[in-house]
Amino acid sequence: MKPCLHLSDISRLMKIMNHFVEQGNTLVVIEHHLEIIRPADWIIDRGPEGESAGGEVIYAGPSAGLRNCSASLTAQYI
Repeated sequence: MKPCLHLSDISRLMKIMNHFVEQGNTLVVIEHHLEIIRPADWIIDRGPEGESAGGEVIYAGPSAGLRNCSASLTAQYI
């Protein structure tokens, strides 16, 4: 799933995704909106930048651990 939504749709999407998780499902979501990234149980961050300067996995783990990844640009905003 790759949601590209207006900010007003994020809360609705989060409600739907939470319902799936509560039912025991695993979701894989590719997203740039921090409101969707923050509550994730597990984050895979690719970088260090986009396109030709990126593509390497620089972090994979629980969302709380991303804050300690100095190579992650995403970590600065979480």
